[in-house]
Amino acid sequence: MKARLNCSPLRGARGFVVVSLAVAAALPACGGSTTPAPKGDVIFTDANNYTSETSLTIPVVQAKAGADLMVCWNGLQKDLLCHDITAPGGTNGIDNVGFAQIRNVPQADVADQLAVGQFDDNLANVYGDFYTSQAPGSTCAMLSQFKLGEFVVPATDYVAPAANQTITYMLVFTTGTAPAVGAKSMLFLEPSTTSTVTTVNAVDACAATPPVLSFQQMLSPP
Repeated sequence: MKARLNCSPLRGARGFVVVSLAVAAALPACGGSTTPAPKGDVIFTDANNYTSETSLTIPVVQAKAGADLMVCWNGLQKDLLCHDITAPGGTNGIDNVGFAQIRNVPQADVADQLAVGQFDDNLANVYGDFYTSQAPGSTCAMLSQFKLGEFVVPATDYVAPAANQTITYMLVFTTGTAPAVGAKSMLFLEPSTTSTVTTVNAVDACAATPPVLSFQQMLSPP
């Protein structure tokens, strides 16, 4: 799932687009600095404009449909760029976990749109946050504790789609609670009527095989 990013402004809005902007913000900006660098370095400037290819390989976790899942993030150590996310004092650095139900958009399309910062947050039919400060010292929360105005109701908000439906479910783990910043890892949830799994563990973005984020810069032809 590769998406080409031509250097152009990214859109932003409050809501689930927080993920796409957080991913894009982690990558080198278009144009870059014009400050001279040591010989041997390549400076990405407007004068030698470039494109980039970004892809997200988001892990998929199957869990029991309709269940009040326990979501845990204690296993996260590295972010999308393989940087440490441990907070000062040695505590886990995750401040917020988001859950989204997205109808009529398959997983592959969601990943491609997020990779280039073009996901429309209006496509999220259900969205809920859980601020980890609500449970100091804990690294798990129940899905029914997630809310944005109203609480998520697992029995109706996390269900297996009918044969003619497409529903994508996502969990996003972030540092900070400000809109549009801080995505460190993410995963797709797949509700299963045969699964007995009711505990979902976040997948470390760097340790995943392959890593969740792949990014490549390419200089434009002369």
